[in-house]
Amino acid sequence: MDLPVLFLTISILIVLDALFSYFDILVSHDMTYRILTKLRDMTYDKISELAPAVMVGKRSGEFVSTIIDDVELLEWFYAHVIAQVVVAIAIPVTMLLVLCHFSIWLLVVIVPFIILLLLVSKYVAGKSNEQGIEVRTYAGRLNAEIIDGVQGLKDILSFGWQKKYFERFSQAEREYRNASLNYEARSARDLSIMNLVVELAGLAADVTTVILVKNGYLDVTYMLPIFLMSTGIFAPIMEALTMSNNYGLIFGAARRVVKLLEMKADVKDNGVLKAEMANPDILSDISFSLRQGETVII
Repeated sequence: MDLPVLFLTISILIVLDALFSYFDILVSHDMTYRILTKLRDMTYDKISELAPAVMVGKRSGEFVSTIIDDVELLEWFYAHVIAQVVVAIAIPVTMLLVLCHFSIWLLVVIVPFIILLLLVSKYVAGKSNEQGIEVRTYAGRLNAEIIDGVQGLKDILSFGWQKKYFERFSQAEREYRNASLNYEARSARDLSIMNLVVELAGLAADVTTVILVKNGYLDVTYMLPIFLMSTGIFAPIMEALTMSNNYGLIFGAARRVVKLLEMKADVKDNGVLKAEMANPDILSDISFSLRQGETVII
């Protein structure tokens, strides 16, 4: 290929790469924030539908944390996960086919490490989800303390509850901080294990390539491209798995949102209001009737 043609081809590819990256971000985030807007509307509508019965024994800060923070965390899933999964499958499969063209032994060496990497990720996923739920729960409690402090500032100052309030606030902050530190420490440990697997895979592929060249099965000019592809296979996989460290938080946030949306309040035939997760005794031995369109607050 002539140098001017090669230069033009590379220039076009660079421009196309920039355009496709831009439209990828534009489309994925436009879709994501449309979904998040819909989810927030659904959570507001659900609280409006269930209040005031569902608020019994609950703190407004918990609901604020779910509506704002938990829904916002879902942006990671909708905007990033789908594209990451596609890339993590397409690029490694393509590179494996290219390496297989050079030698089947490269495929034999690399594929077991890919399987091992996925098994490690699968093994740590359970603990990640468990800790993610814990972090989001403590985050909700901390947010509830903050909201209570703002809404009840007058009462706190009037009755001299400053010390008691700050003790509760400090306790909630410590619980959230400790849960977050445990989550990050576990994530760092999991990531170091996965990095070790990738480095061992690269070393095994490099040694295999050298052996193939030494025995005349490969031309020495192919060594550098094979070295690069052998490690490049794991780049999109690691990028997806590194992002998966956030899946625990996403899972915890999603569970809290779904739990809110699944709450129900039913009016039975005898006119007694039953609200899930509310105090079951608050409407004990009360009977009343409602006409269509009426609103009653007890």
